[in-house]
Amino acid sequence: MLAREPLDDDAVYSRFYASAGLPKAEVLNVWHDIADTLRVPADRIRPDDHFGKEIGVYWITSEDLDVLAAKGRERAKKLGLTVDLEKLSTVDEYVRCFAR
Repeated sequence: MLAREPLDDDAVYSRFYASAGLPKAEVLNVWHDIADTLRVPADRIRPDDHFGKEIGVYWITSEDLDVLAAKGRERAKKLGLTVDLEKLSTVDEYVRCFAR
């Protein structure tokens, strides 16, 4: 992950989400929440990173993934969504679900 080219917020949005019509501020809010919660650099994560594989991986278990799931449940409640968080396996799926 650290060997990847760093992408700033503008590059992340324009490259991966601008064409989806998602609000930039919300995309970046969710993106940074993922990075902060899982303690990884926001400029190194990518939409196709899988939770528990490329991101949020630890030797034993990851309480950080549990924290992210709790945040996802809270976001879903605020947005009035019913979300099966276990089906959100990638950064992209999580962002597209909650960046509205």
